[in-house]
Amino acid sequence: MTSKSSHEVRSSLIQEFGERDGFLVHVLTSRTAQLALEWRFFLYLFCGPVDRVRVLNDASPIVATTLSNTLWDNALTTIRRLTDNVESSSNKNVSLGHLELIAGELGRDGLAGRFESLQGTAKPIRKYVDKYIAHADYSASKGDGKISITRGETTHAIKEIVSYVSLFHEVVRDTTYCILPVTTAADEQQFLMRLYQGNLFDALEKDEHLASAKSGVYRKNFYDDLPQWTWDPEFRDDPF
Repeated sequence: MTSKSSHEVRSSLIQEFGERDGFLVHVLTSRTAQLALEWRFFLYLFCGPVDRVRVLNDASPIVATTLSNTLWDNALTTIRRLTDNVESSSNKNVSLGHLELIAGELGRDGLAGRFESLQGTAKPIRKYVDKYIAHADYSASKGDGKISITRGETTHAIKEIVSYVSLFHEVVRDTTYCILPVTTAADEQQFLMRLYQGNLFDALEKDEHLASAKSGVYRKNFYDDLPQWTWDPEFRDDPF
């Protein structure tokens, strides 16, 4: 298995498909890979053992909730964009539909009808995004005729997108393309481990500080030794 930079991949795809189609293949593959990676973050952090969510909440409930909402909303929005029609009125969209067209132009019919099926899978998500994320629909905001999207529906749509893009590379390029990036140890699992260690250390420090105070022994607060750049009380009041 070889590894190339994003610039190298884009250059090789442009050389293979030409400027226009090479750009489309590169950007659509990259966006699909990023979508899969971010959804992996979400599934690991918020959909596994409850202890993982507890670690995030122990560190900061408001940040944990915001992270969860942001990852899910971003996934839904990306699905919406990737499954747009190739053209909307006079606008040309960077849509996964282009991959089916490129395959057809090259005489490969392995993707025929697959994009329409993909749009069908994403239809509930597209409707949800239109009402709750892309626009603030009045009735939806009031709670009338509420539309909901499940984690399972989102996961299914992403799996179908990844399968579709993988199939393009297999059918058109005779290549097994790893859509989900292979990450190093410094990934979401390492992130959670560091938070867990920090939470544990913080709890131990507070217990020891309290015990020292009760015994009348002065003990320097651990937080006094933290770098000054970690704290900015005025930023909370006016971050802009």
